[in-house]
Amino acid sequence: NSYSRNYNVLNNTDFNSAATWNMFSDTVWDKSSSAPTLRKNAAVQRIDEIENCSIEVSTIDDLNAAQVAKSFKFTLMNDLDLSTVENWTPIGGLGSEFKGTFDGNGHVIQNMTIDKSSTKYVGLFGYTKSATIKNLGLENVNVTGKDCTGGLVGWASATEITNCYITGSVTGNNNTGGLVGGAYLSTNIRKSYANITVTGNNYTGGLAGRASGTISDCYTTGSVTGNNYTGGLNGQLLSLTISNCYTNSDVKMKDGATGTYFGILFGSISGTNATATNVFGNEDKSTVKKMIGAGILNSGSSNTRIMGESEFLTASTWDSYDNNIWDKTEYPPTFRTAGESGEGGSAENGGTPNISDYKPLKDYIYGGSQQFSIQTSTNASSVTNIDTGLDLDILEVDFSSVESTFESIYNIKAAMDYVTLKTTEVGGMKNCLEFSANATNSIIENYTNAHSKLFDIDVAEETAKQSQLQILVETASSLLIQTRQFQANLLLNFIKALGK
Repeated sequence: NSYSRNYNVLNNTDFNSAATWNMFSDTVWDKSSSAPTLRKNAAVQRIDEIENCSIEVSTIDDLNAAQVAKSFKFTLMNDLDLSTVENWTPIGGLGSEFKGTFDGNGHVIQNMTIDKSSTKYVGLFGYTKSATIKNLGLENVNVTGKDCTGGLVGWASATEITNCYITGSVTGNNNTGGLVGGAYLSTNIRKSYANITVTGNNYTGGLAGRASGTISDCYTTGSVTGNNYTGGLNGQLLSLTISNCYTNSDVKMKDGATGTYFGILFGSISGTNATATNVFGNEDKSTVKKMIGAGILNSGSSNTRIMGESEFLTASTWDSYDNNIWDKTEYPPTFRTAGESGEGGSAENGGTPNISDYKPLKDYIYGGSQQFSIQTSTNASSVTNIDTGLDLDILEVDFSSVESTFESIYNIKAAMDYVTLKTTEVGGMKNCLEFSANATNSIIENYTNAHSKLFDIDVAEETAKQSQLQILVETASSLLIQTRQFQANLLLNFIKALGK
């Protein structure tokens, strides 16, 4: 048909010309040969669009599945040793971000090596967006990248990172961090630490190179070395809220460093939207002696300072840190292991936790848009619109600790409230549809009655017409019998016209 285009029979030269195949998708077709063939992975090119599917990770091949299925939920079932992988390829990149969930399930990935000094977005995950990474340890990593390099994530956008840690070394250029190279767009990092040797250029931090969003209950140890904008926790703070965090790292200037923004806590603060509460640094441990290289914290900040080792190792320094999270048997404190609880913090030892302190790690409920409209009359005001979409993500329930129990309760309650809301909305729409159906039935009944009456009228009219024709025909016959030919012809012509 007329919509067809670009079809032809070609000679051999044109058939093997690269320009002939410009309209064929590079994603699906391999154009390395004269005439293209299908790429081997064409069947799974769009697999990452499928959401809410789960994969259990027990092998390196399972872990590599995240390279394709970037919206899936992955659960690590055992520790993994990547020493047999010469050069790990980061999961996700710019334009192909990892958007799923990775639950380390309390397991560890060991001996990961990445050597990509000319590549951006380097880490176990290169680039994440609206993702969740939790309950994962990385041990003895050796990571080298260019810009946006971190041991766990090179660049994290709107990502939740919880209960993660890393040991080893990370080397990069700009935006280099022990755990995350760059944390942007409300990325939240909680209950995580880095015991790491970090070396970068500009924006280098023990935890994150640059950061915006929220960081809470985190710490760093090891060393952090940079050329400028370098800090034990973060190289630069943007719009960030940070609380209950400390650094026991040695912050140093690179040999021949040209910058001046170095701080034990933060290399620099951009703007006035960074707030710090209960954030500490060990002045005696660090080569650099300033608390912040440049900039000032928001006026809402409190109890944020650097101190000598004596105070840093004193119990009272850490009174503001939550006993349910922090193990204060030694100082500086570290995290409690699974199942432990602080004084007065759990039902097992007589404590009474405050439910208001606990919130879900992630909003697991979301609506899939299913717009529906109904109009019950010709009046425009009778139009009713509703989103009948009901889409529940997989609820994550964990009763292993007091905190996770309350988070689970919040998630379950949120799901129940959401279903109740949708039930009410759909019930209202059902009533509206029933009203419309009754009104429609009345209209149909009236139409049927009217149609029946019209049919009766049509029959009567047709009967009268036939009677009239019959009379005229009989009159014409009579005239012919009486040999009144002229009058009979006139009448017959009139009958023909009337019949039409």
